[in-house]
Amino acid sequence: MPDAFKGHYRIDENGDIKMLKSLGESKAIMNRFWEEERSKLKIILLKRIKISKMI
Repeated sequence: MPDAFKGHYRIDENGDIKMLKSLGESKAIMNRFWEEERSKLKIILLKRIKISKMI
């Protein structure tokens, strides 16, 4: 599991969910993660297009 998905909450001994980060902080972390993933995908797709044009 990517680190971006870890450490946002925990479940205590009573089964209650305890937030470890604010909602805003969690949202910012997730947005950064997904933006990085989209950037990686764009690079891969551009390389494939470039290779396919060479063939």
